[in-house]
Amino acid sequence: MIDDLRITMDDCVKAGHCPKGVRRWFNEQGLDFRAFMAAGIRAQDMLDTGDGQGINVVRRTIERLLVGVDLTDIIITLDDARASRKCADGMETFAGRVGLDWRRFVLEGLPAADLVATGDPEALEVVRQAVRARNG
Repeated sequence: MIDDLRITMDDCVKAGHCPKGVRRWFNEQGLDFRAFMAAGIRAQDMLDTGDGQGINVVRRTIERLLVGVDLTDIIITLDDARASRKCADGMETFAGRVGLDWRRFVLEGLPAADLVATGDPEALEVVRQAVRARNG
């Protein structure tokens, strides 16, 4: 679950969407556009729509937040995933779906860059939160 990340109009525009299209998307999804303009929307709420455009905005926003972060020596462990409210069963399913070595993940952890390379918004969020925890 991506609890503390809020998506703004600026994030949507940086992901390649025009304001008029964003308004239309909110209406199509039954989301409150005025509330979004006033305070943004929780990234998890966009993911929960299941719509590819919303998922893409969240993915691109997290990727943008990770630009310039040196991921070379960062190993993501099962504890990092749990700190991001991911359960072991869900992580195992995810690892199998994207071709990551589950056994290695459990025993040693995986390089953050491997998780980022999946492009999965929730994997990106695990990395973002782990980086933030390590940097204080």
